[in-house]
Amino acid sequence: MVMKRASIEPNFHDLYLKFFDKVNSKSLNKEILKATYENCKVLLRSNLIKSSSEERSLLKNLGSWLGKFTIGRNQALRAKEIDPKSLIVEAYEKGLMIAVIPFTSKILEPCQSSIAYRPPNPWTMGILSLLAEIYNLPNLKMNLKFDIEVLFKNLTVDIKDVKPTSLLKDRLREVEGNPDFSNKDVTASQTHVVAEVPSGTIPSLTHMEQQPEINITSRAMSLPNILNQYAAPVRLPTNSTVEDDKVALMMPEQVPSLTQVSPAQTQSTSPSPFSVNQLMAAIPREEIRFKINPKLGSLGPQLQYSKIMDLVLDKANREIMLPVIQRSVTIASRTTKELILKDYALESDNNTITRSAHLMVGTLAGSLAHVTCKEPLRVALYSNLRNLIQNLMSGSETIEQLIHTLINDNLDLGCAIIEAVATRQVAS
Repeated sequence: MVMKRASIEPNFHDLYLKFFDKVNSKSLNKEILKATYENCKVLLRSNLIKSSSEERSLLKNLGSWLGKFTIGRNQALRAKEIDPKSLIVEAYEKGLMIAVIPFTSKILEPCQSSIAYRPPNPWTMGILSLLAEIYNLPNLKMNLKFDIEVLFKNLTVDIKDVKPTSLLKDRLREVEGNPDFSNKDVTASQTHVVAEVPSGTIPSLTHMEQQPEINITSRAMSLPNILNQYAAPVRLPTNSTVEDDKVALMMPEQVPSLTQVSPAQTQSTSPSPFSVNQLMAAIPREEIRFKINPKLGSLGPQLQYSKIMDLVLDKANREIMLPVIQRSVTIASRTTKELILKDYALESDNNTITRSAHLMVGTLAGSLAHVTCKEPLRVALYSNLRNLIQNLMSGSETIEQLIHTLINDNLDLGCAIIEAVATRQVAS
């Protein structure tokens, strides 16, 4: 019941609670509560909650279930089992607030309708004061700020009226690979990677065009060195996330299909030749035309769907574009090297090789980016759309239908944009 229902079906929590109220079995309620505590603790101890959005979703749903099962029914939340305040402090130190704050926020949501826990209950206000301190921390990720804002709104408490604690002031937190905070200046120092070539070998392709024709033997020997700049792996910095402060949307920190690249592979002293801002600037915005189904007007209020899609697609692109293009360019570069080595082994014209390599690597990178971005983009669009639209309208079935319609109608457009950006960046 707990792991196969409550953890994955948050929309049916109220229905399950009505069922337990009808059964009215103390022993059953005791076992359900015990299983809920145990499964929450298992997920909180898991290393996957830092990197897996699916694990975090399970934990968040269990937090909602636990809050409704205890606080929402005017029963005590056992501090010896789950202590939200201690969990948040520990999560701050370990870089786990990305999972723990949504979890504790969901636990606290029923406080508004609780007889005992309703603000200004000291226990509840103590946790809210800690969250207020976290909210004011510099460079806190926007999705965490959003979670805190939603909780305060649900409890009808103004965050400005809550005095922040100072519990975290003297505590050290993990810096490297911490998903709770962003460094907005990280992309400013990014420079282009230049492939290392041994001394005495052929210079860059831009200079090669000015070289005189050489004999076939020396041409074949120097060909691998020329192509090394196409095959040089592009490194993705682990902390190159850029936030859009204008739109408070939930952000999946990692897209599942992109987590196959291990941290060891992505960390390097060489900076990425691409920054998120550079890639976003390359989007052909004047060519973007969103497809809005006329039937959407009957599903809810007359929202500005084109504006919503523009904001959500921009957010989704910031999340997935850099790793998608990095991966596509790396694979396309290595493939181009092998193909050019085979097909142009006897070619003596530098200009022909240069033009062919540019054309091939651009086409391959664009096609790969289009194929590999589809599912990550779908996940990112769904997450951001859901968290934006559910604050503008009610009705879970209507929201789901609206989201799926918008995504299905515009997913190919999003993929085409990423393909165009990948091709342009390689060509430039």
